Amino acid sequence: MEFVSYIETRKGKKLLKVFKSKRAVDMFLKKNTDKILSKSGIEKVGSMSKRDWDSKEAKYAVNEGKVHFEKKLKSGNIFQVIDRDTKGMRGTQDKFSMQIVDKRGKVIKHIGSHPSLNGAKKYSNSIKEGKKRYYQQDRVGSAKYTISYHDGKKKHKDGSDFFDIKTFKNQRDLAKFVNGLHRFGFVYGHANESINESINEAKVKRPVNRWLELKNDETMHPHKKMAMGLKELKYQLREVEKFFNWYNKIKTMNELDSQNYWKRTNNHIYTIKEKLIKIAKTIQEIEKWK
Repeated sequence: MEFVSYIETRKGKKLLKVFKSKRAVDMFLKKNTDKILSKSGIEKVGSMSKRDWDSKEAKYAVNEGKVHFEKKLKSGNIFQVIDRDTKGMRGTQDKFSMQIVDKRGKVIKHIGSHPSLNGAKKYSNSIKEGKKRYYQQDRVGSAKYTISYHDGKKKHKDGSDFFDIKTFKNQRDLAKFVNGLHRFGFVYGHANESINESINEAKVKRPVNRWLELKNDETMHPHKKMAMGLKELKYQLREVEKFFNWYNKIKTMNELDSQNYWKRTNNHIYTIKEKLIKIAKTIQEIEKWK
């Protein structure tokens, strides 16, 4: 089995050399690691099987080919057309590679190749990438953690952003998924919000006080805050309703008797009913005329 050595910089990983065995790559790193790390901008040196490199890392690796064309996308990321590395490939190959990089120049998506520069430039017009963002909610239905995320593309029929949903039972899986979102250019909330969490942290940090953020946001008129916020609540409520329907089906399919529910289940039902009553009263206050 073949192995590769690589370096990791601020922009991402870069292939150094291919070896015929694990022993060969280990000897190379033992001899050259200190020398390589002494160079500016190199943060890490490592190795892996060539199979893992080709399947998991190659498409995100740093390509230092000449940049022939750049276009800034709505998300803040940059579409690039660069020279394609065709070393070792047989026959006629496409000369140019297309990719999306973040503001630091790190590759977050490899799109593919194109035989001509003009064709690659025209392809950039077909990329409709909006703001990629996500937010976290806890204790939704049976899910301990819930991440709603918008890829910058999907829309509801009314034209509003569509959020996919992913649920998690533990913080380890949650953090792993959020780290993946960051890798592909997602940010918490709106695209212009800064993200302070490290990708190595086990927890996902939330804004200090979301109520104060909303109240003090001077970029939106109060009427817009109401309209946008209630529209988002409508979609969230649709998800909650979906969960209730699922658990009602589970009850019906398994012929469960509510009198035999666990004590905690009845406590949950009582708490939910209380919250729904409070929500109904709040809605009445919102729609009440002065």
